[in-house]
Amino acid sequence: MTVHVLDTGAIFILLNKHRPRLRRALEEAYDRDSEAFPEMIRTPAPVLIEVGQASEPPKRKLEDILYLAPVSSLDKRIAQIAADALRETERAKCGECSGFVRPTLVDAVVMAMASDWAEGGMGDAIVYTQDVDDMSALQPRFPKVQIQRV
Repeated sequence: MTVHVLDTGAIFILLNKHRPRLRRALEEAYDRDSEAFPEMIRTPAPVLIEVGQASEPPKRKLEDILYLAPVSSLDKRIAQIAADALRETERAKCGECSGFVRPTLVDAVVMAMASDWAEGGMGDAIVYTQDVDDMSALQPRFPKVQIQRV
């Protein structure tokens, strides 16, 4: 069994394109495996923060996506795994804000959740993203997670 995890870029593709290839692939996976594993497609909650930070997404379209890919909460354990991965990953520092840039906190949470589901007996995990470079920087910490560009 494979769990499919949507990153922010995947949500934007699903919101902004008419019947994208990703939507068809997720629907096929859902039709094939949802009886055995109804929540095989997931959206980590922090992804919704990134999606909505600039403007509110169309509610009807977003609800449709989240019906197919329900939102999963972030808990303390996953937050710690994501923080550990960020500390272990070489990242550039922002000279102006004294923070870090790329990969982001949300990238680390997405990878940590995907890895946790894979290691929890789901088999493999695929993260759908436009940020392949950022996710690849985190991948050594999460070897069971595959990265798929959307």
